[in-house]
Amino acid sequence: MTDVGAVWSVKTSNVAFDIYAEGGMLRNVRFFLPDGRLLTPFYDAPWLQDGSAVAKTHSVLDHLGSEFVCLPFGGDYPAESTRVPAWRKALEKNQLGANDRQMSGDVHGHSAASHWHLVALTNNSVSIGIDYPETSPIAKVVRTVVAPGDEAALAFEVRIIARRPFKGPFGVHPNFALAGAPGTLKVRPGPFSMGMVHPSLDIAAITCGAPGAQFSSIQSVPAREGPPIDLSRLPLPGKTEEIVMLCGIDGAIALDNHVEKVSYTVSWDAALLPCAMLWVSNGGRSDSPWNGRNMCLGVEPIASAFDLGETASQNPNPISESGFSTDIEVTPERDFVFAYKVSVDAMG
Repeated sequence: MTDVGAVWSVKTSNVAFDIYAEGGMLRNVRFFLPDGRLLTPFYDAPWLQDGSAVAKTHSVLDHLGSEFVCLPFGGDYPAESTRVPAWRKALEKNQLGANDRQMSGDVHGHSAASHWHLVALTNNSVSIGIDYPETSPIAKVVRTVVAPGDEAALAFEVRIIARRPFKGPFGVHPNFALAGAPGTLKVRPGPFSMGMVHPSLDIAAITCGAPGAQFSSIQSVPAREGPPIDLSRLPLPGKTEEIVMLCGIDGAIALDNHVEKVSYTVSWDAALLPCAMLWVSNGGRSDSPWNGRNMCLGVEPIASAFDLGETASQNPNPISESGFSTDIEVTPERDFVFAYKVSVDAMG
């Protein structure tokens, strides 16, 4: 049973937030600092806020917000969406069985496109659940968002329960607003082993990054033309869309807002999700509902081959062949439990 249209709210002395039944979406996050300031660092889709007429897509775009669960992560891309040979091969090879293919369909999975129900509501936490179709190897997912009592932070837990063994891509999708003048937000990832640019030509049409290129610093991401791109200072000048993967990262990415004089840190167990995808949506998407106005940064801990879907993630691909897992495994005997945190700290 789902709670269609329901919203569950929490407010403490340090943080307030809403959880929507649609997509299990986190929205309207507010942090209250000891000095009296109110901070709203997270993103909510502009077409949901300004009343724009949007044709229902029956997907995550209908309610895109601040943070959500992606199982499976991404959506299947066709092989012809890339000219990078290794990625084309990963997308062409189909070793998946019929039962596994039942997980495909919705971009970012059933969890992001369907309705959740309430499990528990307390003064400082919300737990919600979603049942997967009987054809899926996943039985249900339960997600909990907690406002810790002693700090401006949010703590998240995702529990995945299987009815049959499942192996596939998974991740979480916190989105931060990109506002202010170019370069006012500094992105500081922890140490990582390898960076890679998204290989898709669909993305390349609105991006400056060289599809499939590797890099060692987000300050120097290879471009299709001209000098390297510096993704450490956002927003970027002009309109663009950049998607990169940080593989073998240590499980922390900090965002320093030099206008607000605060730092936001996303931290997680990298032994479970060894990579992070950075989605820099910098006004580059011109089609509806984006309309050239979408400004956000996704800081997404994942075990996935970008957002290319189950085929690329489960088949050998340039990320997994470099030693970084692009899927998780869940069995009926053992739930998969993933926890992470977003914290706020004043900058000295």
